[in-house]
Amino acid sequence: MQLMPRTAAGLGVKNAFDPAENINGGTKYLAQLISRFKDTRLALAAYNTGPGRVKKLNITDADNAHEYAKLSGRVRSYVSKVLSYYEAYTS
Repeated sequence: MQLMPRTAAGLGVKNAFDPAENINGGTKYLAQLISRFKDTRLALAAYNTGPGRVKKLNITDADNAHEYAKLSGRVRSYVSKVLSYYEAYTS
């Protein structure tokens, strides 16, 4: 998983290149984002572009197309890809 150095340090990840440590830190971070944003899509967007940016855009409802469109196309594409991978692996 990709973790920015400051985020990794805040999660207690000492070596982001250690697979077990990286995955533990990354899943912990994603769980925090899901808890904070109360929506998997918004949490994934925050993971990709940063929680501050998602908060600044004031998106509270990912089902509202007008609000969700505030995210860049790159971020929306990332969220869509991650969710389709999730669907493929859980089917």
